[in-house]
Amino acid sequence: MPGCSTCLSLSVARENARSVRDYSAVSDSNVRMRLHQAEGHTS
Repeated sequence: MPGCSTCLSLSVARENARSVRDYSAVSDSNVRMRLHQAEGHTS
């Protein structure tokens, strides 16, 4: 969601993990993002 600092942080963490091929961390980031979005984008 634009303007959400938590979404931005989670996206950066996911891309950093992907860049070093840490696919376990990518998966963890995806789960955290889904949980965050399910909570209604509370920052």
